[in-house]
Amino acid sequence: MEEKEKMIPEETTEKSEIVVSRKKPGLLYKFSGAFKKLSKAHKIQLIAAFLVTLAVITIIPIYAWFSYQRGLAELQLIKSPDLLYITAANAEAVKNLDMSGINVEAVKVVNGEDIPITSKMYPFCVAGDYVPDFTLQLAHTSNNAFNYEIFEGTVYTTEADAQASGKEYVEYNVTYNLSGINVDGLNRDGVTAGDILYIAKGSSLQTGSSDNTKNYTGRYLNMSGDNRTATTKYLEECYGDYGIYTIYELPLYWQCSGIPSVEDQLNHGNTFFKTFIIEVSWEAGQVRNLKETDIVYLMAYTGNY
Repeated sequence: MEEKEKMIPEETTEKSEIVVSRKKPGLLYKFSGAFKKLSKAHKIQLIAAFLVTLAVITIIPIYAWFSYQRGLAELQLIKSPDLLYITAANAEAVKNLDMSGINVEAVKVVNGEDIPITSKMYPFCVAGDYVPDFTLQLAHTSNNAFNYEIFEGTVYTTEADAQASGKEYVEYNVTYNLSGINVDGLNRDGVTAGDILYIAKGSSLQTGSSDNTKNYTGRYLNMSGDNRTATTKYLEECYGDYGIYTIYELPLYWQCSGIPSVEDQLNHGNTFFKTFIIEVSWEAGQVRNLKETDIVYLMAYTGNY
């Protein structure tokens, strides 16, 4: 902290009185006096010039640091990060993965009887440059009593083949032509807009699911004991100091690592395309169409974190 100049009393031999003498004015003192004599306009100009000078003094070492770091980087072999995409089925735009408007009061007629429909399936895909495996994440709020489960998906171009698989399947309406494509997980011959693809369930990615036939390790990271809402484990990351929320607005985080990108790891191309199904389910009568909105995120990245 800068010290203020002190008034120092001294006794003299010439007179029997106390004489007040001052230290020799310093540079700061002189500057302060000169600054006070300036007009308001000149003070503003001087302050602006000082700030510019300070900025230049500060920027020069920062710029030098960046230049030095860039120079180091240019001497190293840098590998670009693997880039993965979430798409709708058939490599179509993710906007076609529309999970809005779930009719939880719909029924299907079985042997003349109305049976409540208690689930709906949505196909999506992970695509990108070849990587041996990747991690898939799901995050969602819990305003509605929905359950979410992710399955591998197998694509068929005819309903007969989907039925022959013996698995549940969902229809997907193709929105644009995709023909002659031969990519790991995406082989299309003559698929055009208006066609229907049939996507059947494969193994579940959920730990403990009876449909998990490949020992996947998907699990929730912050599920509370009620098996619906989130704990406060990630509260600070979600809301920070903002303290107004309900337990249903705290997002649940689910993750599955080590998902192989292709079936044949010894014989593959430079890119891959893997199909999944996310199934949303509910108990009949527990949810109404006049319901709250939930937010759902899907993310994919390389690595096992």
